[in-house]
This record gives sequence, C-alpha cells and structure tokens, in this order.
Amino acid sequence: MTLQTPPLLKSRKIARRIIVEGNLTLLTPAHLGNGETNDETDMPLLVDPKDGKTPLLTGTSIAGALRSYLFSLEMGNFFAFPVAENKKERDVQLAIERKSGAAQLFGGSRMDDAGEQSMLIVEDAYGTSGNLELRAGVSISPQTRTAEDDKLYNAQYWQAGAIFRLRFELLLPASEEKQTQLKQLLATALSGFENEEIAIGARKRRGFGRCKASGWKVIEYDLLTPTGLLNWLSDSRQGEKCSNQITDLLGNASAHDQRTTFHVTAQFALDGSILIRSSSGDPTGPDVVHLHSQRNGQLRPIVSGSSLAGALRARARKIVNTLQLNQSLVTNIFGGLQPGKKQLSASRLIVHESEITGTLPWDDELVQSRVKIDRFTGGAFPAALFAEQPIFAQQNTRLQIEFTLQCPQNRQTSFEAQIGLLLLLLKDLMTGDLPIGGESSVGRGRLHGSSATLTYKTPQETVTWQMEQKDNHAITFLQGKPADLETFVTALTTMRTKEKA
Repeated sequence: MTLQTPPLLKSRKIARRIIVEGNLTLLTPAHLGNGETNDETDMPLLVDPKDGKTPLLTGTSIAGALRSYLFSLEMGNFFAFPVAENKKERDVQLAIERKSGAAQLFGGSRMDDAGEQSMLIVEDAYGTSGNLELRAGVSISPQTRTAEDDKLYNAQYWQAGAIFRLRFELLLPASEEKQTQLKQLLATALSGFENEEIAIGARKRRGFGRCKASGWKVIEYDLLTPTGLLNWLSDSRQGEKCSNQITDLLGNASAHDQRTTFHVTAQFALDGSILIRSSSGDPTGPDVVHLHSQRNGQLRPIVSGSSLAGALRARARKIVNTLQLNQSLVTNIFGGLQPGKKQLSASRLIVHESEITGTLPWDDELVQSRVKIDRFTGGAFPAALFAEQPIFAQQNTRLQIEFTLQCPQNRQTSFEAQIGLLLLLLKDLMTGDLPIGGESSVGRGRLHGSSATLTYKTPQETVTWQMEQKDNHAITFLQGKPADLETFVTALTTMRTKEKA
C-alpha cells in the first residue's frame, strides 16, 4: 500500500522568487486606525510599536486592498463573496471565487477551508513622515439638518505627502505559463496603486486615503541555480530593474475591466464665500476658520468629501420626496441602514476631496465678526459674539468636484435611475442652487459651474459627455448628445410610475 501525501503538505516547488519594491505616496490624508480610543482622540492611528510614532500600514491592509481591486476588475463591482448561508449557494460562490485571478495570486478566501496558500508575501509598510492632521466630524439629522446630540467625534489622519515603502515577494512555480500568469496578475493589482484607483484606510469613499505608487524596483532570483539561491539569501541587488510603470517590469495587465461606473468631474467658480468649520488651533485667532489641509507642504483650503457627500445626500432626499419615490434609492447610493435590514450598507458613491485654488494666503483672508441676535428683544444675545474666517472668492478662485458611482452586480436598470438622480444633483450644483458647507442661509457655499465631464463606462464601451456653462447659464455640449443623458432622468421618472402602479 502506497501512502499519499495530503494535498496541504505537498510542496509547491518554488522555482523563482521576485522581489517588488515601490513608494506609496498619500495624495489625501489617510486614517490607518488601531481600532481603539484614547484621551486625545476618538480614532487614533496605528504606529510602529518600537518607537510609538512611525506610521504603520500593515501587510494585511495592503493585501486586502489589492485583492479587492483585482477581484472587482474580474467580476465587477460588489460581486458577492462566499458568504451565503445556504451550503449549496456558498459552494457555487466558492467555485467561482477559486477560478478568479485574485484567488490564484492571494490564495483562498477566509470562507474557503480548502483554498490554496497565497503566492504573494506582503510586508508591512512604514511611513517616512509622522505628521498628524486632526479632523472633526458630526452626524447631521436628515429631518432638521442640524447636528445630532452626542454625535460629535474627531479622528487622526496621516497628512498628505507621507510616503510608505512597499515590499512584495512573489513565489513562482516551475511552469513558465504559471509564472507569466502570476506576474501579470501582480502587475494588474499594483497598477491600481499606480493609477490612483485604490485608496487605503478608513472612509475611502469620502476622499480619504487616496494614494499613488511610483519608483518600482524589481529583482528576480532563480532558485534552481546556486548563484540565484545565494543571491536571494544574501538579498543581493544584482539585476535590479527600475521603472515608474510596473507593467514595464512584470508584463502587461491581464484582467479585462468588468466594472460599470459613472464618473463626474466638474469645474466651479466660488460665488461669494464658503465656510466648512474647523478650529484655527490658535488661542488668539478666530473662533472658526475654513477647513485647511496639507498639500505639497502647504496648508490649502479644501472642500472635504464628507461635506460634499452630506450636501448631495440631503438634496437627493428632497428630490426623492418630491418625486414620491422610496428613500431606499438614496440609501442604495449613499449607504446607510436599508429598510427591514439590521446591517449597514456601504456607500457606492465615491466623493473626493477638492482643493480650492486661487485664494488669498491664510493670513490675508478676512476675519468677519458676527453676533447672535435675540429674536424676542432684537438685541445682541449675551456672550454670543464670535469671529470667523471663511474663504472669500477672488477673480481666479476655482475648485474641482469629482465623484464616482459604482454599479452593483446585475442591477443595470436601477443604476440608470440612480445616474438620473446624480444628474439632477449636478444641475443644482452648477446653477448655484445647492450650497456646500455651513451658513448657507446667509449666502455662503454657492458655486457656479463652468464645465463638466461625464463618463459612463461599461465592460463593453465607454461614453463621454463634455459640457460648459457660460455666464448666461446656457449649457453647451462639446461632446456627446444631451438626449442620451435624458434617458437616465427618464429612467428615474419611470421608476416613479412603476412604484405608483
């Protein structure tokens, strides 16, 4: 009788190893939390335990982001992972997942007890800068549009510009075909960092954690030769290749993009002033200043993704109520608690942070003193004098707003209706009807749209519309047909008819 080696104990016969290194630079602040709270902040950051200050990006976070990106490329957005309660349905999901390139590169999922081991070793990445940024947040009541009680919080973020040193080790079997496949899969995954399509940390769908990879270095070791084995053991840099494009070093990307998205990029001028409240940090300074963030070593005024998303969500609720539609349409886009369900759903709308350009230096911005008036006496309210420093529009003050809506799996019809809702929101932004930030009742936060680019991408085709708006509010289409956009709004009104029926 011949004893057979159990599958889990069989050697993978590793013939080559490839070391890939690169630099990951934060374009916006990132929250890489430790899951705890302390006396200083509600959401502290994860640091290297050796010195207590060096930023730490764990290998599990990197691997999870890369795996999710690669899987969505192959299967489309929000493809169901093997989590079905029914065993038969779960086995079908596992069979699909095992055939994916993500499973070939990163191994089986947590639900797959018989999954393969990962062929990619992902190391922890340490940051070169430990500069912190503190942001405050608050939950807004959808009914009163005011701050909810006991819902104020603050969180720490690593400032934009921090660089993390990435390092991967790819294990390759003897088969040349398998080697080519794994290298192409890794190139596809890492290109997500390179193309700014992968964000890291918390609140990625509200503009945080955007990053870009560059400075790739690749070294390949042939373990079947004594020289190659010794070079790997001694960490020799012989034969190192460098490039800013990972496909130049590992081969072309392999996965065909199966995602369906609707992307909006719009240019705006500021009409008047804008104020997204933040503390100045100076005891002698104004009580409230506009939110600033580090960009290229300088403090720059920004429109945060959470503020923009909050304004869009509030207006979307009004539109849906006016059309007498179900509020689940808003929840499907912006996330939240679905009716009849206990678990929160993630937002499918990715809203980016926007830098306001063409403004005065912070020290030169005007400080405005205001006082609260007692509505009964008509006089000043006691101890209610305060100073604030908003951003006032200059001749060349501009900002770019950018957001992307992801389509769920097999929901094309409802997705077109959701695009219709976004088009109505964009119209309100461009005409100045939808303000952003605080104190909108006194005229702050009004924008005037100058141009917009809309991109509707499916696995089969990509359609683009370009429009511009002059001072007389007349919109001119430079590319694409307005009638094609009208079909999305029609899908929204058709949904109203179906719900009434």
